[in-house]
Amino acid sequence: MSGSRKKRFNIKIMNKLNIKLKKEIDDSYEIIFTQKIWEELSNFLLKNNKNKILIVSDSNVYPLHYYNLFTSIDTEIEVFSFEIKSWEENKNIEAVLDISKKLIEENFNRWDILIALWWWVVWDIVGMTASLFKRWIEFIQIPTSLLSMFDSSVWWKTWVDFEWIKNIIWSFKQPKLVLINSEYLETLPEKEILSWFFEGLKHSLIKSEEYFENFKIKWDLFFNQEKFNLQEIIKENVSVKADIVMEDEKEMWVRKNLNLGHTFGHALESMTDFKITHWVCVWFWIIYINILSNKLWYLSDKNLDEINSFILNKLDKIDLSEFNLNFEEIYKKMLSDKKNDDSDIFFILLEKPWKLFIEKFWVERKQILEESFKEFIKNTK
Repeated sequence: MSGSRKKRFNIKIMNKLNIKLKKEIDDSYEIIFTQKIWEELSNFLLKNNKNKILIVSDSNVYPLHYYNLFTSIDTEIEVFSFEIKSWEENKNIEAVLDISKKLIEENFNRWDILIALWWWVVWDIVGMTASLFKRWIEFIQIPTSLLSMFDSSVWWKTWVDFEWIKNIIWSFKQPKLVLINSEYLETLPEKEILSWFFEGLKHSLIKSEEYFENFKIKWDLFFNQEKFNLQEIIKENVSVKADIVMEDEKEMWVRKNLNLGHTFGHALESMTDFKITHWVCVWFWIIYINILSNKLWYLSDKNLDEINSFILNKLDKIDLSEFNLNFEEIYKKMLSDKKNDDSDIFFILLEKPWKLFIEKFWVERKQILEESFKEFIKNTK
């Protein structure tokens, strides 16, 4: 999965992350870490002569943050709002059309701007709308959870679900600006603070052995309620993802590393009707792909035990038996995954921490997937 291809653009880590794309249309943007969201937002809107904005938020975030953001914006700018229920089943094309209808009703044009003030599904819906409305409309991201801050702040792919297949309809769309304020995290329940660790674990397995060891230390600090620099952790994880995405914007090679285990995880989410949170499914899919990689003689017994034991010791027991998970149904869901080609299923697997590769499974190799599934169920009881 690694290579020596020349990067198309560079990133500079300070208080800002400068995302520079070398292409005819300038899609570069900044990720700004600030405690003064309203100042940065107002400066951007005035500098770029924006007259009209639509702030889209979800039912969790809207009552917490919308009013303060709304009242801080320059009064000469027309501000409209749109609220979405915070639930995966609302991440669909109907939500995109509903926002588009609102934009039409308020006479928005492509030079106006959308703002995603979000926790969960809003980014995907707003990004998809921005990529389609009048060919395109600009948008700004203001994430309010740890997961949204260092996962989707550097992504550029935007998608919605269809027929309970996760992320099956998608496109590319870059924001014009991302504003990250760690103070927003104070309004989150503890389980949402915890959710960042799954993405941190994935990044640590992608990055390096040293990064993986440091991640385990930070995990222990968190659970021992000792202080550590959360802002620096956000920057670190954003930087890991930014390095990969900027090297491979369209997910042709190295960016596929970010899909570590996703094929199984998305199938699991769909099979449980999204009743198990996304971050828990990520932990589960890392366990599954490690079992699979070990059965293929890639991942050593030592690495398998080290990583999977680490996850299972930290993760509260979740009883999967109530969902009556069936391998044949899981297999059908995996076949529908967007990363597959015809009837082949692609997995990003670990050979060891920081060394990943692509493995393809056609129908004749189905048995190894089923054997791994049975062991996964046994290990997670």
